[in-house]
Amino acid sequence: MTSHVSELSVSPGFVPRYNRYSNRYDGGYYGEDPKEEGPKQDLLSVQEENSRLKERLTRIQTECKELRDESKNNRAKVWELSNLVASSKISPKQKSAMKDSLIAKKKEKENADLTLALNQLEIELYQSELKLEEMQVQKRSNNKLLLEMGDVIRALNAIDVECDTSLVLSSCNNPQNLSPQQMSIRNIKLKIEAMTNDREQLTNRCKELERECNDQQHRVEALEAQFRVMNTSKISKGVSFGDAATYTTCGRTTPPDSPSSSSFASGFTLNSMYDDEGNFSQASEITRQTAEIVRYTKELALCKKKEQEQTNELLELKKTQHIQIATIQSLEKHNETISSQLTGTKEELEKTKDENNEVAMKRDGLKSNLSDIIFHYKSLNVEHATAQDQIKELQSHVDRLEDELQATKDRQEQPEDEQKENQEQEQEDSQVAIEQELAAKDQIKELQSHVDRLEAELQSHVDRLEAELQATNDRQEQPEDEQKENQGQEQEDSEIAIEQERDELKSSLSDVVFHYKALNVEHETAKDQMKELQASVERLEAELQETKDRCQQHEEQQQENEEQKEKEGTESSMQHSCEELCSMVELTVANRHATKRIEELETRLIQAGELMRLAKGENEKGDLNYQHAVYRYREVERERNDFQRKLNKALEETRLANLEAQKEREASKEIRRRLTSYLQKRHEDRSNVSCHSRASASTKKSTFKPLTFEELMKKDFS
Repeated sequence: MTSHVSELSVSPGFVPRYNRYSNRYDGGYYGEDPKEEGPKQDLLSVQEENSRLKERLTRIQTECKELRDESKNNRAKVWELSNLVASSKISPKQKSAMKDSLIAKKKEKENADLTLALNQLEIELYQSELKLEEMQVQKRSNNKLLLEMGDVIRALNAIDVECDTSLVLSSCNNPQNLSPQQMSIRNIKLKIEAMTNDREQLTNRCKELERECNDQQHRVEALEAQFRVMNTSKISKGVSFGDAATYTTCGRTTPPDSPSSSSFASGFTLNSMYDDEGNFSQASEITRQTAEIVRYTKELALCKKKEQEQTNELLELKKTQHIQIATIQSLEKHNETISSQLTGTKEELEKTKDENNEVAMKRDGLKSNLSDIIFHYKSLNVEHATAQDQIKELQSHVDRLEDELQATKDRQEQPEDEQKENQEQEQEDSQVAIEQELAAKDQIKELQSHVDRLEAELQSHVDRLEAELQATNDRQEQPEDEQKENQGQEQEDSEIAIEQERDELKSSLSDVVFHYKALNVEHETAKDQMKELQASVERLEAELQETKDRCQQHEEQQQENEEQKEKEGTESSMQHSCEELCSMVELTVANRHATKRIEELETRLIQAGELMRLAKGENEKGDLNYQHAVYRYREVERERNDFQRKLNKALEETRLANLEAQKEREASKEIRRRLTSYLQKRHEDRSNVSCHSRASASTKKSTFKPLTFEELMKKDFS
C-alpha cells in the first residue's frame, strides 16, 4: 500500500486559479507591471519546488516498493528453507504443517498477484487523475473563452443602431426555445443589416447630391454664357452711347440757346425730343443691367462656394462610406469567427462533460476495487501473520532438532561433565533465540501498524479526491454570475491550498524518508537472517557428512563387534542401528530437497529481477508520457496566448470601429444639417429673386410724354 503522498496529483505544469486571466495583457505584447513580477517569481519557485519534491517522492516510492518485494522474496526463501529443515523428520503434525505451508505459499502467490493488481490500479488512478486535471484545465480555458466571447457579444450589442427587434421573433419558429446567446447573435445580425441599409441610403443620398451638383454646374455655366453675351451687348451699346454723348456735349463750344431765342425754337423739334427720350431710356437700362450683372456675379461666387463645399462633402461621404463598408465586413467576419468559436466551445464543453462522466464511472469502479483490495489485503495480512507464527514455530522446532542432534553427538564423544556444560550453553542459546523471536514479533507488529497507517492514508486520499470531484461538479453546475463572484474567493483559497500542499509535501517527505530508512534496516536484517539460514544449512550439510562418516565407521565397528557380542544385547543394538540408519536416510533425502529448493529460489530470484526491470521500463514509459503531457500542456498554453492576443486585437478593432461609426454618425448629422441649411438658403434666394423681379416689373417707368412749351419754359436749365 502506498502512502497519502504517493497519490497526490502531479499535474503537467501547475496552473493556479488566480492566474486565469493573466495572459490577457501579456508582458510580451502590453508590457508587464513590475509590481507583479515578485509574486509571479514566488509562484514559479513554489511550482519548481513542488515538482522537485514530487519527483523525489516518486523515486523514493519506487525504491520502497523494490525493497518490499525483496523483503517478501527473502521471507519466502526463509520460510522454504525452514520447511526444508523441518521436513527432515516427518510426523503427522509435520505433514499438516507442510500442507499449511503449501496453502500459505498459494496465499502468498495470491498476495503477490493482488499487489501487482493494486499497483496497476494505482497507476490507472494516477492516469485518471492526470486526465481529470487536463480536463479541468480545458474546462477553465473554455470558461475563459466563453467569458471573453460574452464580452465581445456585449460590445457588439452596445452599438447603438436602430433595428426592428420583432424580426428576431418572426424569423424563428419557436422564439421561446432560443437561448440569450442566440438572441444576442440574432440582434447583432439585425444591427449589421441595419448598418448596411443605412450605408445604401447614404450612397443613394450621395448620388442625389452629385446630380444636384451637376445641375447647379450646368446652371452656372448657362449663367456665365448669358453674362458673357450681356457683357458684349452692353459694351457695344456703351460705345455707341459714348459716341453720342461726345457728339452732344463735347462737340458744342458755345453755350445753349435761350428758350426765347429763335435758334432754340428752331432746334427744338420732335426728332430731337425723341432722341433725348431714347438716350434717357438707354441710360436707365444700362444702369439696370449693371446692377443685374453685379447681382449675377455675386450669385456665381456663392454658387461656386457651395459647389466646392458640396464636392468636399461628397468626398467625405465617400470616405465614410468606404470606412463603413470596411467596418461592416470586418464585423461580419468577426461575427462568423465568434459563431464558429462558440460552436467549437460548445462541442468541447460537451466532450468535457462526457469525459467527466467517464472519469466518474472509472472513479467509482476504482473505489469499489480499492475497497475490495483493502479488505482482501487485511485478510491476507492476518493470514500472513499466522504464517509467520508458524514459521517461527518451525524455526524453533528446527533449532530444537539441531540441539538434539548436537546433544547426541556430544553424548557419543564427550564425558558427562562436558555434557553438562553443553546443556548450559544450549540453554543460553535457547534464551537468545527466544529474545530474537520476541524482537521479530515486535518488528511484525510495527510493520502491521505501518500497513494500517498506509491504508488509512489511502482511504483519506480517496475521500479527498471524491470531495475535489464533487467540488468540481458543483463548480460546473454553478452559473456564470456566481463563478464571477467566486473568482476572488477562489484565488485566495488557491493561495492557501498551495501553501498547505507545500507543507504537506514537506511533512510527507520527512515521513517517507523515515519509512525508507526503516525499510532499509528491515532489508538489512532480512539479508542477515538469510545469511544465517544459509550458514545453518551449510552447517547441517557438514554435520550430515560427518554423521555419514561416523555411520560408516560405526558399521565397521559393529561388524567387528558382532562376532564378539552376538549373545549379549543383540536386539537392542540392532534396533539402535536401524534407527540411526533411518535418520541418516531421512537426512540425505532432506538434503536433496533443500538443494532443489535452493535452485528453485535462484530461478525465482532471476524472474523477480526481470520483473523489476520490466517495472522500471514501465516507469520510464510513465516518465515519457508525463513529458509528452507537459509538452502538450505547453502547446495548449501557447495556443491560448495566441487566441487571447487575437481576441484583444479584435476587441480593440471593434472599439475603433465603434468610434469611427460614432464619428460617421456625427458627420452624417452635420452633412444633413448643412444640406438643410443650403436648401433653405437656396429657397430663400429663389424667393428673393422672384420678389425682386416682380418689384422691378411693377416699378417700370411709364411711357415718355413730350413736354409742352409752357412746361419747358418753366424748367430751369442753369
